[in-house]
Amino acid sequence: MTEYVKQDYWDEVARHLPAREIGGDLVAGDDTPFYRIKRAAFLEKLLAPALADATTILEVGSGPGGNVGWLTRRGKKVTGADISPEMLAQARANVEAEFVQTDGSTLPFDDRSFDAVFAATVLQHNQPADAEALLREMARVAATSVHLFEDTSVLPVRDRPSHWLRRPSWYAQVLEANGFVLTKRERLRQTAQEAMAVLVRTASPRTRHEGARTTERHRKIEAALLPATRAIDAVVPPAVGLTRMSFSRRG
Repeated sequence: MTEYVKQDYWDEVARHLPAREIGGDLVAGDDTPFYRIKRAAFLEKLLAPALADATTILEVGSGPGGNVGWLTRRGKKVTGADISPEMLAQARANVEAEFVQTDGSTLPFDDRSFDAVFAATVLQHNQPADAEALLREMARVAATSVHLFEDTSVLPVRDRPSHWLRRPSWYAQVLEANGFVLTKRERLRQTAQEAMAVLVRTASPRTRHEGARTTERHRKIEAALLPATRAIDAVVPPAVGLTRMSFSRRG
């Protein structure tokens, strides 16, 4: 596998994003039919319920600000933190909120500074030692709850240089050791969609960097596969995919 250097990698992702026409809800995920469905489900089914009772919120790995903007428009006071200066520059241009840079392992905030702290598909892009360090920091600055939204699997695997699929139990063990108890776990029913997304991505040009606009052919293939994946996912229990893991501070 090629070397994965977090800040360099996500700076490069950010440089590709302006070519995409997604407006103020810009996030680093791919601009494809599959991803748009996944993001809509994430926002309405996972993120909104998880943060319903929180007022002050920190997003770790806020990227170009799409989640921060979405929550801010719903009356939340949200701060974003990211390792990439390029992402932060775009976020500050996109959203009226506070954004700060983190080194990827520590957070520049006092203990229990926020009602809730969350990360969305961020820890899965960190090697185990870095992910553990970041989880400890998230637990430290959270007053009440920590919410993780990560792609998980029944078996752990590193399927790309920048991507680690882990079991939900891995995240639970780290946070439970830092004073938090798992209170909610829910995986989106998108196993077939996730599997087809991998196959379509594998067939795409290998020169394309994450964050860059996908080809018209890629988008057409996903659109054609949508009816079948929806039918399968309606009846097949989810074994992989985006998972909500919500934790409350013990005691």
